[in-house]
Amino acid sequence: MGKAVAEKFAGKWKQESTDNIDALSTKVGFGWATRKIANMLDVYIEITCNADSMHFSTKTKLKSMESTLPYTGSSDQKSFNDEVIATTVVYEGDDMVINGKGVKCGDKLEDSRRVFSLKNGKLHIIQTVGGITGTRILVKQ
Repeated sequence: MGKAVAEKFAGKWKQESTDNIDALSTKVGFGWATRKIANMLDVYIEITCNADSMHFSTKTKLKSMESTLPYTGSSDQKSFNDEVIATTVVYEGDDMVINGKGVKCGDKLEDSRRVFSLKNGKLHIIQTVGGITGTRILVKQ
């Protein structure tokens, strides 16, 4: 089931719009200047599906990040801040959910939940960390 759901998200995506990402970025410790510059940059995400895992390539002109996650189970992944996050992938109907444990938010560690869903052909990524939720909407390239 995991691979079949994940394959629906495969492809190259470009961010079209966001909602409350600045507050989310503040929560995870990005400084004012970094947030302002990041909000002006295009974000590209490429998702590829392999035999037993999916690969995420997230790119901006400022920074890039690569991660490979198994379709089910847990793995350790690096965040944009280069911290190691214990990550688990689960599926809720047609949505793919990536849960992270131990996201650094100031002097606290919080849980992260990213829900990937498709609506009207667009990729919606809704992320919640420590009670703050932000949304990215991406269009397929």
